[in-house]
Amino acid sequence: MCGIPGIIVTATDPALSLDSGHHRFLIRPDVTVAPDQIIHVAAPVGRNNYMQVVLDCDTVYRGWTN
Repeated sequence: MCGIPGIIVTATDPALSLDSGHHRFLIRPDVTVAPDQIIHVAAPVGRNNYMQVVLDCDTVYRGWTN
């Protein structure tokens, strides 16, 4: 699990999910992480609240935050 202000990224073997305010707004079953695998997560947020979540080298989400 990784905490980005207001966003929780959960990366597990069955899927990757993004949650905010107890609401899961993205489930990506095509993105999986093996147990004990080290991953790098980046989620820069621009001035216009545009965010993208990058897991290792793959962008898994792009969108605007509230």
